[in-house]
Amino acid sequence: MEMDKKRDLILEKFMEEFDIGMKYMKDQVRHNLYDGLTGWLLNPIASWLYKIFVAPSIRDHALDNFNTLLECAQEFNGNEVCMDSAIKIIEERFDELTENDPSYQRFDKKHEKAEEMIQLIKEGFAQQLLLTKKLIDSPGETYEEIIRNAFKTRNTFMQFTDEQLENTLRGLNLLVTENKLLKVPSLIKKQTQRLLRKGYDYTVERAYIQVDEIFPK
Repeated sequence: MEMDKKRDLILEKFMEEFDIGMKYMKDQVRHNLYDGLTGWLLNPIASWLYKIFVAPSIRDHALDNFNTLLECAQEFNGNEVCMDSAIKIIEERFDELTENDPSYQRFDKKHEKAEEMIQLIKEGFAQQLLLTKKLIDSPGETYEEIIRNAFKTRNTFMQFTDEQLENTLRGLNLLVTENKLLKVPSLIKKQTQRLLRKGYDYTVERAYIQVDEIFPK
């Protein structure tokens, strides 16, 4: 398959899942927190949460980072495709990636746990880079075929998925337990933390749905 066609297949699936997640988070802001209120976007709390979680610019930033990771996937240059190599590549493009990353923009860089959070974000990008590299190097005519050829077995794909989810959970726990780390107005901090947890739970649900669809039991 031509690289452009493979890229389009991977991008289509990535943005499909992103849009599903965005719709879920928008529903959480609009219905679960402010059910029954008319003009919810005029409510200042709801408006702030909307900007944090589901503003249209977030989708544009996600697309920009996808394209950056595709470029990064070409930078292994024969080096071993492993976490250490991926981290080195990510560090070279870190400023570019974090410019488009909402999680990076929403924590206090002067907090005592900031370096731990930054390392988790680097590892998260490195995991995404490893996935991108695996997919563009894998043969297949559909996204499902590409995944199956990249990971070979359900257990291998599940292990990789669990590692990504574990990294996300560690970052979430930092933002929730370290009260001053999360840089949002105090008026919406509890709602933001609640939405972050809901978003993570939904991410886990969608991830395991994909595992079952691609590698049925």
